[in-house]
Amino acid sequence: MSQYRQSPADELASLALRLRLRAPVETNEDWAPTKLADAVQRVACDESLVRPLAEATGLSAPMVRWALRTTAESFTAETLTALRARAGIDATDGCAPHNRMRLATLVLAGNVFTACLRPMVLALLFEVPILVRTSSRESLLAEAFARALPPPYDGACAVLSFPKDDDARWDAFLRHADATHVYGSDDTLRAIRTRLPIATRFVGHGHGLGVAAVRATSFDDAAAAALALDVVAYDQRGCLSPQELIVLGSHDDASAVVSRLLPALEAREKTLPRGPLPADVAAAARRWRDVVLATGELHEGATHAVAFDPTGMLPLGPGHRHLIVRALPDESALIRHLASYGGHLKALGLGPGLLAGPAHTLVPPGATPRVCPLGAMQTPPMDAPLDGFPPSEGFVALLGTR
Repeated sequence: MSQYRQSPADELASLALRLRLRAPVETNEDWAPTKLADAVQRVACDESLVRPLAEATGLSAPMVRWALRTTAESFTAETLTALRARAGIDATDGCAPHNRMRLATLVLAGNVFTACLRPMVLALLFEVPILVRTSSRESLLAEAFARALPPPYDGACAVLSFPKDDDARWDAFLRHADATHVYGSDDTLRAIRTRLPIATRFVGHGHGLGVAAVRATSFDDAAAAALALDVVAYDQRGCLSPQELIVLGSHDDASAVVSRLLPALEAREKTLPRGPLPADVAAAARRWRDVVLATGELHEGATHAVAFDPTGMLPLGPGHRHLIVRALPDESALIRHLASYGGHLKALGLGPGLLAGPAHTLVPPGATPRVCPLGAMQTPPMDAPLDGFPPSEGFVALLGTR
């Protein structure tokens, strides 16, 4: 629905009201999940999108193909059917314990281009019309998905973009929504939240990072290959991307882990090459490397750099396949270290030696990361909680009936 891209504020407000009148989106539970899953598969398999997406995102074409394929894998009719059942959408007992939003607005960030698919699908799955504001440089996939939607979904979804400083259009975009979902920096979340009407439900997904943790004695070639995939995916630009590797063991143990990881990163570069570095990232990478060389140990490849931090004081890298490695003595030290990230900890990837026990015991209080094995940090199932929110959050509200 890209004809709305440059709509003035009054047309945008009219569009929001028209979408709101479509609620709830009439669907048939027997085919609704299948039609939405098919729309995702169509855009994921559309080779004509690969080159434009690579140019818009700065990712390599193989990385774009990998991202589309792995994202689409969990969008199955079976998964979507189960989500509707869990939310009570198809309840027939006459006492439905839920109510749906009449309009959801979605603000997307520009770092992970496939992130648009999950909230767009969820809104329509739960029969909620959705109005999407994309990043100006990464609107292609959201627009392609909107075009791929069959009736009645095609009339209940609109994708647009407008400048960050256009107050009139922000007001028109947000005014009529029952819920607003926002992906972006913490500053973006704060700015949009202050604009919202008091009764609008706010679901924010702000700045975050991933951390990988391994036991040195269990880090083998398979674990190295899995971690290397987590690092290279999306060129380490997402909030689930591991920026840091914690090795439980001595400094010598951590150095040995680095030696095993380097060839795995080189191997991943051959199949999933990195896109070109933006000038500002290249400058930040040079500054980071200078800092590392002053007190740490730096290992550089053609398109990656791994820093071993013996002091515990070196800063995280600038993304784009720059990883820092630290050694900690045990699980208690790991938990204390993870607590320093607070709510910004979005993903915790665990090596084989740490998956043997209950993984949640390693998560510090107040944090809600996705905990998963190495190799799966960047491929969360579409029905998984996000930032501690269930998939129905901001689309379906529970009613008190007793």
